[in-house]
Amino acid sequence: METMIQQLRESIATKPDGILMTYLNVDVPTVRTNYGGGYIGADLGPQGYALGAEAIKRFGLKTWVYRTDIQDLVAVNLSSMEA
Repeated sequence: METMIQQLRESIATKPDGILMTYLNVDVPTVRTNYGGGYIGADLGPQGYALGAEAIKRFGLKTWVYRTDIQDLVAVNLSSMEA
């Protein structure tokens, strides 16, 4: 948290027109470690997984493609997933 506060203070000192701050509703351990950011709130991973599973079931999809990293796309076959 101190890292984030210090970075914010440094940004404010440059007197910008604005400061863009974006945090998603997920905990990204690598980002937290590298930049001092963190997330406090509900872990919505299980709900996202359930939503994807239901979409696969309703629309007869065979493969789910999702982002796991900024540079990597991973395709996971969920056709054998339990309902």
